[in-house]
Amino acid sequence: MLRTTQKELEALVAQINDFHGFEGKKVWNTVDGKNFSTVGMFTLYYAYGAVSLHRIANQGGGVSEIIPLSTKRELAGRLRSLYQGLAMVRTTE
Repeated sequence: MLRTTQKELEALVAQINDFHGFEGKKVWNTVDGKNFSTVGMFTLYYAYGAVSLHRIANQGGGVSEIIPLSTKRELAGRLRSLYQGLAMVRTTE
């Protein structure tokens, strides 16, 4: 089996963010010296040797956990499934 890398996970999250219209946007932005986050964007969160998927809930950087902590391989599979589900919904609308 091949190892799942952080770069692969980031690419999968970028696909999901692009699907939601966040293509090329940053999670954190600075305007007039104040930092704020882009509400609705998905991000990766790393802790205890595991990784999870979070979604930005407010401009202050609060998050909602979408997929709980798991291995990189497990998360990659879930991200692929999430993206495929989103794509299926779009094609049936």
